[in-house]
Amino acid sequence: MSHQGSVTDLAFGSDGRYVATASDDGTARVWEARAGQEVMRVKHEYFVRGVAFSPDGKYFATGGLGSNRPGMGSYNWQGSRTHQA
Repeated sequence: MSHQGSVTDLAFGSDGRYVATASDDGTARVWEARAGQEVMRVKHEYFVRGVAFSPDGKYFATGGLGSNRPGMGSYNWQGSRTHQA
């Protein structure tokens, strides 16, 4: 698992199979926890400061701050690869 910037937050899905990370590199990513393989990447125009999974694990949310305004997103990530926020 790797980001170009510092990791600012992480969250495990309820089943423990996936982990989401937030980073100063402007991305949030979902990883398969055991293999460490990236399964989704969301690109933002700001530093991503937080990530969280929904209780059922189907969605994850991101939050951050850029250009003096907050930025947030929520994503149905399963089966997806890259999203632009």
